[in-house]
Amino acid sequence: MTRNKLIAIISIILLLLVFLITFITARLRKPSSQEQPQDMTRTTRVSPTSLLRQPTTSQRGNFPTLSITLPVDPTRYVEDYSKKLDDVKKTDEFALKNYPDVYLANKCPFKNDFFSITEELIRDNGGYYRFNVTLNGDQSQSKEEFMKWLKNLGLKDTQIESLEIVYK
Repeated sequence: MTRNKLIAIISIILLLLVFLITFITARLRKPSSQEQPQDMTRTTRVSPTSLLRQPTTSQRGNFPTLSITLPVDPTRYVEDYSKKLDDVKKTDEFALKNYPDVYLANKCPFKNDFFSITEELIRDNGGYYRFNVTLNGDQSQSKEEFMKWLKNLGLKDTQIESLEIVYK
């Protein structure tokens, strides 16, 4: 097969691929009347002749260059991400208030110079978490640092007392 035929076949395949991507993108994203104004969306129309450019002198070889720009709406992704962060924050607040063992288990494992903590799921009595704490160095100072860490997480004294903590 000659080089020109190979380039022509690759060009056709790339053209079909671009058409397929454009078609799928258009199908998935149906604009609604509540979206941002049109100037917030950057869209480039792709025509068959604009797909293949002649190689510039800075490019190596005689291969065509493919340039594709798909529709982009950056504000949509920022809004989706901030909604997910709000959901995570609400879930954390709910667990902190109602299920302190679950809240603390979500922060495990954790390790610093004073202590390390791991969680263990106990399936008795409906299920709860037991926490294994290994104190490093001076035991009293390490335990004090561990209590400071728990309070910095937002746990209250009554919640800390309700947790099953095993010191090693």
